[in-house]
Amino acid sequence: MSEYINNAEKRRNDLMAFSMGMMNGEDGKVLMEKYKEAIENVTPQDMLKIEDKQMQMGITPNQIKGDIEKIINVFFQSLNRYPWKKPAEGSFLFYLMLENDAFTFKLNQVKRIIKNY
Repeated sequence: MSEYINNAEKRRNDLMAFSMGMMNGEDGKVLMEKYKEAIENVTPQDMLKIEDKQMQMGITPNQIKGDIEKIINVFFQSLNRYPWKKPAEGSFLFYLMLENDAFTFKLNQVKRIIKNY
């Protein structure tokens, strides 16, 4: 498995094949089984590389958006486990993350209000 993790190009090719299969309406369960190892080892960088490659292939952002939710749902657990170094306190990214947390809090408040109606 560690060989697979280190072989980013193979992993990204498999993830691209999975993504394109989902976009083309292929059976998601079959694709998930076929590309299971790649899915279990996906990184945030892989996601960006895949999207970039799709755009280079002429796939429009609207086409990508049509299926991205399903694809991210499949990748979510692996991406959630991905270890990353949090930005230093006081950095620009640190403040963006604080702002994002505040937006999330406000959106959850609105969601509760809407659910009560």
